[in-house]
Amino acid sequence: MAYDARPGGAAMYRLDPDGSVHRIMTELTVSNGLCWSPDGQIAYYVDTATQAIDALGFDPGSGSFTDRRTVVRIDPEDGSPDGLTVDAAGRIWVALWDGHGVRCYEPDGQQIEQISVPVARVTSCAFGGPDLGDLYITTSRFGLTHPEPVAGSLFHCRPGVRGTPAATFAG
Repeated sequence: MAYDARPGGAAMYRLDPDGSVHRIMTELTVSNGLCWSPDGQIAYYVDTATQAIDALGFDPGSGSFTDRRTVVRIDPEDGSPDGLTVDAAGRIWVALWDGHGVRCYEPDGQQIEQISVPVARVTSCAFGGPDLGDLYITTSRFGLTHPEPVAGSLFHCRPGVRGTPAATFAG
């Protein structure tokens, strides 16, 4: 991401196990979320400025992305998509910057759940805990113009689903 967050000023890079680096997407703005479906065949991606979650086919052998398509479009009045994760059933959980929470979507884009927190700037979410049934929600106090005493806090809930183990780097 460019420090000034100018449209098109960012790119995405891939680090291969041999240490080589490859630019794989250009013309991005605020590259925030990237995660994979449980089978590793689909990557979900957020460039916050687009107000969307995109799905891309993923080839683990070559590390290449194909067939980029939007699966969720978020109304700016509801916040902006930021960090995201996927649960074991393949549902997408996305943090909403200036949206006071996290939403859960089916892979087809249907919203099925919303978790609210008492902070506007929600930055990311991740599953953890011994059974991967805990959802941790991070927040920010950056740029707030009104007081939010718990902004910047870490929130926790158990939404009744489990995440997937973290992928390891092959290098």
